[in-house]
Amino acid sequence: MKLPRLDFTSYRDSKGYRLAGKVPPPRRRKNFLDILNMFSGYIEGNGGKPVGIDLNQWPRAFEDFAAVKTPEDLVRFITKYGPLTQSKRQFVVVLLDDAQTMRECMNGKRTPLQSLDLWSVLFQNPKTGEAEVSFRPRSLIDALWVQYHHSQSSGAGFRTCPHCGTLFAVGGNSGRLRNAEFCSPEHRKRFNSLKRSDPALRAKRKRRVGQPSANLTKTSTGVGQ
Repeated sequence: MKLPRLDFTSYRDSKGYRLAGKVPPPRRRKNFLDILNMFSGYIEGNGGKPVGIDLNQWPRAFEDFAAVKTPEDLVRFITKYGPLTQSKRQFVVVLLDDAQTMRECMNGKRTPLQSLDLWSVLFQNPKTGEAEVSFRPRSLIDALWVQYHHSQSSGAGFRTCPHCGTLFAVGGNSGRLRNAEFCSPEHRKRFNSLKRSDPALRAKRKRRVGQPSANLTKTSTGVGQ
């Protein structure tokens, strides 16, 4: 079955983004005041002109989002891809939680269950003449979940890169071989260069070669809508 096409254009601030307010410690939710503080730290644009980005140019953007772990990571992600929500203020703690949720879904620790705000459009493909469906998310965060769903539904699995520790898709429509060990050729070269001078890395490499599927995770199907 052909998956619905993803159509989404993100708009980023041409002058970049900055952290504002006070970002509370992660996972600190002991009382009502702590919950209110979740919205005290946010990211906002610097007032530049909006620049449009077709997300289809970045089919692995969801992997970059899953790698976000700090407020600074989040600023870099938004600077590259644009705001994740429709709000003028991108609340840091909330979005870091979203990134962690995607990591846990990719490594099999959590079952995907997300409510997505999408338009579904039925149209005729001018090249084939066939009727097709496209998903048109209202926000970047929803579009990233559709990317994740497309990757998983294509038969992709997920591994952890031994060089940088980030999760990445293999097989399916990921553009990588099913037995790929590294997220990129650059990280494979760096890891191999370092292991020649580091006995611990050499031993780690041998263990991985002996168990090629140890970090390969297949997650459950589907993303709730």
